[in-house]
Amino acid sequence: MLTAYVPETTIRDTLTEVFAPQPVPAGYFEHFGPGLTLRRSALRANARQRADLLAEIKMMAPRYSALRLPIEVVHGSADTTVGLDLHARQAGTRCAYAQSHGAGKDRPYAASGRHRYC
Repeated sequence: MLTAYVPETTIRDTLTEVFAPQPVPAGYFEHFGPGLTLRRSALRANARQRADLLAEIKMMAPRYSALRLPIEVVHGSADTTVGLDLHARQAGTRCAYAQSHGAGKDRPYAASGRHRYC
């Protein structure tokens, strides 16, 4: 039922909240294809993948210290979707942390100038 009743304005408003305080990148809405995302089969597949996500992260986290490659974590302090403490800091003291104060979810990508949605 959700797929039949979610208006485009709701999707755009949600994207605005996710990327805040930065704007949604130009072309992102068209790139990610909300019509495809909201298909029943896509919603079902996403629910199955996310059902065990936290348990999977908890299982992997103790092994982060075994990684033998340079790791730099860039995180926007205003990103409330994925908290720095929940994921990145579990990677251990070998990581370099760069926190972009006042930045949201898209800040690390926007700052690099390397992303493009088309």
